[in-house]
Amino acid sequence: MNLFFFNLAKPYYALGIGTLVVIYSRHNNESFEMSKLTSDIQVNLDLFVAETKENQLVWGLRNEEGWLSCESTEFENSEVMPFWSTKEDAQTHNVEEWADFEVLEIPLDIFVEDWLLTLAEDGVLVGTNWNAQLEGKEVEPQDLAKLYVG
Repeated sequence: MNLFFFNLAKPYYALGIGTLVVIYSRHNNESFEMSKLTSDIQVNLDLFVAETKENQLVWGLRNEEGWLSCESTEFENSEVMPFWSTKEDAQTHNVEEWADFEVLEIPLDIFVEDWLLTLAEDGVLVGTNWNAQLEGKEVEPQDLAKLYVG
């Protein structure tokens, strides 16, 4: 097990144990768990399914115009709608051009039974657990739904 400690911009410091990193505030003893998302998009997809099954929630970004969607980087002429398995990971994307979006939860049963069906009918891909570099698996909604059936 690797244990490491490093200073961040004051007033924060981080303590890492293995792959888990926790950031602490020197002033009020707050702590925040860093994202578990990595550059391995398949692992992030697996984490998306596991965490959403456990928490029964999916997280997305929405503003007054609707839910966030953008052009696919994997498939030409395709649109993708990103979702995350934790509120914290969704919040990390709530900056810059997406700062006007609100982070909202969707109950997993509604996501699987309604959202994925509608996205499939509309030809929209699902982006799962995009990391800080906006890398993530883009999957057909029906393929994602199959991962919840088993």
